[in-house]
Formats: sequence, structure tokens, C-alpha cells
Amino acid sequence: MGTEESILGESWIGNRLGLDDNVPDPWAPLALHGDRVALWNGVYDFGGRALPGRIRWRGEEQLAGPMRLRLRQGSEVFDLAQVGRTHWDRSLTGHRVTLSGETHAGTVLARVSCRVEYDGMIRVDLTLLPLADTLVDELALEVPLPAAEGRYAVIVGAAQEYRTYQSEDGTDVAIPLLDARAEALGDRTLATSFCSTLWQGDDRSGFGFFNETRKDWRTVADSARIQPGDEQTLLRIGIIDEPTKLDRMAHWSFGFQSTPARPLEEGWERHQHFHSSDLYDLTDADLDQLKEYGVDIVTFHSEWTSYHGYYHTETGDALKQFVKRLHDRGMKILVYFSKEFSNAAPEFATWYGVMKWAQRPGAGGYYSSRTHGKSQAFQCCAASPWQDYWVAGIDYAMREYGLDGIYLDGANSPWHPCDNAAHGCGYAGPDGKRHTNYTFWETRAMIERAYKVVKSHRSDGLVKMHCNPGALMATLSFATSAIGGESENQAKHFGYPDVASLAKIRAINIGMEQWGVPNEFIFYREREQIRCLMLPHGIFHTVGNYIPSRKEDTSLAALKEIAAVKAIQRSAGADYSNWHPYWRNSEYLANLTPESVVSLHLGREKVLLYVSNLREEEATVRVRLRRDRLGLGLGPLHAVDPEAGEELGRLQDTLSVPVPGRRCRIVALSAA
Repeated sequence: MGTEESILGESWIGNRLGLDDNVPDPWAPLALHGDRVALWNGVYDFGGRALPGRIRWRGEEQLAGPMRLRLRQGSEVFDLAQVGRTHWDRSLTGHRVTLSGETHAGTVLARVSCRVEYDGMIRVDLTLLPLADTLVDELALEVPLPAAEGRYAVIVGAAQEYRTYQSEDGTDVAIPLLDARAEALGDRTLATSFCSTLWQGDDRSGFGFFNETRKDWRTVADSARIQPGDEQTLLRIGIIDEPTKLDRMAHWSFGFQSTPARPLEEGWERHQHFHSSDLYDLTDADLDQLKEYGVDIVTFHSEWTSYHGYYHTETGDALKQFVKRLHDRGMKILVYFSKEFSNAAPEFATWYGVMKWAQRPGAGGYYSSRTHGKSQAFQCCAASPWQDYWVAGIDYAMREYGLDGIYLDGANSPWHPCDNAAHGCGYAGPDGKRHTNYTFWETRAMIERAYKVVKSHRSDGLVKMHCNPGALMATLSFATSAIGGESENQAKHFGYPDVASLAKIRAINIGMEQWGVPNEFIFYREREQIRCLMLPHGIFHTVGNYIPSRKEDTSLAALKEIAAVKAIQRSAGADYSNWHPYWRNSEYLANLTPESVVSLHLGREKVLLYVSNLREEEATVRVRLRRDRLGLGLGPLHAVDPEAGEELGRLQDTLSVPVPGRRCRIVALSAA
């Protein structure tokens, strides 16, 4: 394949880029006051325990009681979070602090370590050392959370069953088959046999858990569950759920975090993103038109470089000229990076064996390049030397080409577990098979390093994450914005939205307040159906591949539409501060039509309604208005569709508007 020599040579090996202990913007350093850890957005109060007894986040209590590690031996029950003595390691106060303690529980010595990081992430390491023959009947993490009203949950990476394949060395390897679901909690219990990552919350905040390996876990059906109750919602993560003899030391590591993980940056709603693989074809007139339509962030997709996911391009001079053309217009440019290693890259032959996800031999996609035609790219593991190589490549690209940031395509999520012993992944299970593990901690470290590298080059640098199929709190802290929705980009997903699909959008694709990360919805096709779901959630779709000379008008139509909607919002004084989505606007209106949703902006002199008909067929959506709350006076109201310029007449307290199937109409209300 490629014949170039490596640009970086061996300088990337073991580099320390992004591994400093500085706390980057926009977070504040940690402060330790006794057993209370003060963070940028709240307080973790341990109160003499090994796990938080209280979490106050965004000024609200996130726990309904202390977190527990429940151990049962026969009729004896112990809470391992109630350690006999604790010790705080203050050596890295500001960046992270660690609490450790130990306690005796029957015939077991339990050691607990709890590391708090500046964005709110906590890593727990639990070790049980049997002092005699020990039978453990139950071991579980229990987190009492507020009652479930208005809350929803996301379970991603729940292993329901396993598939076995034979690896290159002839051993059997078991791969978990994963599912992902998001549901409104209501009064139902959500449960699964084992959970890799789970989050529950509302549209303001939440609490998440993740675990990267099944080693030493002994779980049964429904061992991980969220169980709503009248007074509290219990999050239970089963670690041992069947009688297990401990004849050796056992160890478990897992993480949890309160969200949002970062503050929303001021002015995030004004940005408009455009992405393409053909940016060199854009004329100055094209760029001026993009600017006119509000585009201020441009992503050069995978073909910016010589090889897929690579850090260097043979067309570097052309890229630098394009960067200048954008900067002259006040626009920023990001370039594409993935977690895939092209077999055309000069370093591939030497390093791929130790970097690869060994459980997926031969797995890869074919990608075209401007300079080297088609090549095959393979995914690599963040726990391998790939992490150093990848971070060094980002540093090189930022420095060499004057970029404003990076676009990460799936690199933030280790959705494929790994068993490559060459870099320490995988383990031998009690069944004699080699099992895989995820790499959440190493992936988090890799993305944090990339974030710090970008910010070291530009204080206003951007890290945009394409994080479909779902948000992963371990890395989402380090996204300045995110793109979701790729799996929903098929018409069949939009004709029949139900509570679960709306909950998925609310929990995964919005992100603004509960994650702290502005979100966009990627647009490939079925634009009207995407709009039907996105506008009532306050999301715009990201647009790409518009080249006027090719008369590709689909993306142009999307850009025009977004620009028009944003102009309507500006004229009405509508912004996120006066946004009231359909799930929390009952004080302003009552939607009388099933299979429809209505959200609103409460502007200065106008109210903007976003009326979506989720049915396949046309429907007249009826909305009863709470006139005393809308601030439009007591007289008749004037209703208009500002996009179509269509007068919808005068009304008193009930709006009736026809909406085609799977479409959204904007209705502007003002005093007549």
C-alpha cells in the first residue's frame, strides 16, 4: 500500500502529551474540605464513608440516601461503604483526590478506594481478601436515587448472550452481544443480567454507572436494575448474585458520575455545523453562501488526509490555504479522526498487531483517499500503544495545519470489547475460555488527552464527538459538542415513534442540560421526518456535502431551512432561556391530540409553537393555551405559520392546526 516514511518516526512512542495534572477549562480545580469534595458543579460528601453519602449537584440532592456496598454472608449483612478508617491522598488535589479505607466483614477483609476527578467522574476499586473459607451469598452496589417522576434511563452495552469464535492462536473467545435501550421510567423496573453502562435522570441532571469487565462478577438475570418506588428509585448493580466461594483475592473496578459533566458554553445555540469530504471543491462564492446561512464550523471529513484516520496529508499546502480562506471569514475548521488504523499507513505493518482489537480479526472497512485510492482500516484499542500514536497525530495535525479542533467519529466509545493479550486486554474465565473486556478507563484517558492537546493549541479549540449509538459519560465530558442520530437515519424509525423512541432522543440525543454538551442530529435523508422529531427537542441537524456546481440541493435546502428557523427565533427573542419542551410545558398549554408533541419558545412579544404530528397520516393538532401564562394579553391572538407565510387566523384559547404526517409546523402567536 503506502510507501511514505512515517512523519512522526518513533517520537510518538511513550509520549506524555495531555498527561499533565492541570485542570483544563471550563472546569474548576477540586477542593477537599474534610470529607467533602467540592467540584465545579456540586459536592460529593463522603461523611466518613468509602462512598458518597450525599451528592449535591446543580443545587439539588442527587441521592435519596447514602450509597452502599451490600455484602451478605448467610444471615449476616454488611455495608462495606462503612469502612473502619479512611485516608485521603491529597497529593493531586485540584486534579483528583483519592479516598481509601478498609473494614472487616465476617471472614472477609474489604478494601475500598474511591478516586474523584475534576469533572465529577469517580472510580471505585473494591478488593475482597478472604481470611478463611468464605461463602458470599450476595454483593451489590446500591444507590438510592430520587423518585422516578419525569425521569428516564439509558442502558447501553447490556450483555444478553454470548457468541464464541476461535481466535488466531486457536483459543475460544466469547464476545457479548450488546443492546442499547432508553425508556421512560414511570413505575416500571428496568433490568438486565449485566450492565456495561447505565444512566438515569431527567432533562436537567442525572447519575450514571459503568463497568468494563465481567471478571469476578457472578450475576444472574435482572441483577442490574432500576427499581422505582414511591419514596425513592433504587439503582442496584449486582456483583455477586449467587452463592460464591471466595478462595482467593477478588477485585472489581467500576465508575460513576453525576451529570452534567461540564457547563454549557455561552452562545452554543448560535453555532451551525457543515461537514463534507469535498471541501476543496468549494469556491469563495460557496463559502460566502455557507457563511450567509449561518455556518461557522466546517468539518473536513475522512478524505482530508492521505489515509483513513491518519494525521498527515500529502495535500498539506492546499489544506493550509483552505484553512486560511475559512479563517478570513471568521469560520472554524475541524478535521476527521477515528479509532481506525489504515493498512496504507507507513506505521501499520509494524504496530497493528499490538494495537488491534484481537477479537475482530479481519474486521475493517474500505475507505477511499485522495492520494492512495482504496485502503482498509481496522479498529484499534485505547489500552494499546495506539493511544500514544493517536494523540501524537492529533498534536501534529493541530500544529502543522493551524486547525481549530477535531471531529471524532466513534473514537470516544469502546463499544467493541478487546482480548488482545499483546497489550493486556482480555482474561481467562472459569469456563476455560478467553473473555473480552471493555476499555472505558483507557478510552477516557485517550479522549481527555486529545482534549488537552486541542486546548493547548487553541484555547477556543473544539472537540466534536460523533457518539452514536449513545452517550458514554466516561468520555462525553471532553466533548464541546456532539452529534447523534446516525442509527435513526432510516425512514422506518420515524413513522412509528413511541414513548421509548422519544425517551431515547431525550436521553441520548439532546444532551444540553443533563450532559452539558450541545447536540446535533446528523442528516443523511428523510429530512422532514428528522425535523419532525428534532425541532420539538430543540435540536438542529448537521448538514453536509453541498456543492452548488453539482446542483445537489438537498443539503442546500436544509441549510436554508435552518437559517430561516433561526431568523424566526431571533426575531421573536427566542433562545434556550425561554425554551419549554413538550414534557415540561403544561403550565403554558395542554396538547389535546394523541401521537403529537408541542414545544414552545416564550419570546418577547411572540410565542413560537413547534407542532409535530408523529402519525403517518395528516392530523389536526389541537392545543389549549393557558392564556394567563403566555403573556399575550386577554384579547384575540393572531396565529401564523412564519415559514410558509400562511395566516392561520385569530383564536382565543384553542389552536387547531393541520399538520401532514411525520411533519413539524412552526406557529407564531402574537396579540391580534
